[in-house]
Amino acid sequence: MWRTVIVKRYLIYGIAFILFLSLGVSACQAAGLTSTTPTVSQSNTSSLAFSSVSDVAHTPSWKQVDADGVLLGIGVPLGWSAHRAQAGLLLAERSAPIGEDSNTAGMELHIFVSRMEQFEGFTDSVENPALHALRQVVGDNDLIGNVLATEPRSFEWDSHPAAYYLLSDGRDSLGVVIGFALEASERLVVLNLSAPKDQREAIRGRLYELLTGFTVNGDELNPDALDAIPDSLAFPDIEATNNT
Repeated sequence: MWRTVIVKRYLIYGIAFILFLSLGVSACQAAGLTSTTPTVSQSNTSSLAFSSVSDVAHTPSWKQVDADGVLLGIGVPLGWSAHRAQAGLLLAERSAPIGEDSNTAGMELHIFVSRMEQFEGFTDSVENPALHALRQVVGDNDLIGNVLATEPRSFEWDSHPAAYYLLSDGRDSLGVVIGFALEASERLVVLNLSAPKDQREAIRGRLYELLTGFTVNGDELNPDALDAIPDSLAFPDIEATNNT
């Protein structure tokens, strides 16, 4: 059923979001749990209850979302809008509604939280829970469908085990998916930046800009950790793969 919501360039966004969300719903149902509804707040003052947050956090564009007990905070740049999503927060670069023609669309950043218990084989002995989860996602052809993903690669974001992979629908859309684990709470924070193909060269820089000042539970993550992701993003090419 998740395939029906994927339209035009939102293929990548739909797959990453619906995949993790559907895993979350299934796990909650199996455990007899109910899903939580995130709450978003906007700060208009500099009196945030965080001691180590950059100046961007003290602007009127600062947004916070409580997603399954994880407090996420991010600055919303000029020309972007922030919308509450069922599992987190969606930042959009354009004013057109989701599903509009790609010519009117810009980049989108979706941030959401998933529980590690949803992923098969997860135990405390897993060295990098984020890498474990992302490998499971891209390794399931039934879920990935016609979208091509690179092999997830591991890195460390401050003290958090992390991993990332790149996505392409071979036509209009590209995506970068980053996951990092909050080991104490067994949560996986996922960031999915999707963009039109013609903005390929701007993706790496925009990712850094958006995540400067990004906070988790009041702690600011150092965007320099994103240096683990190459400046030249080698997105997979489905059309080339099909011709080999």
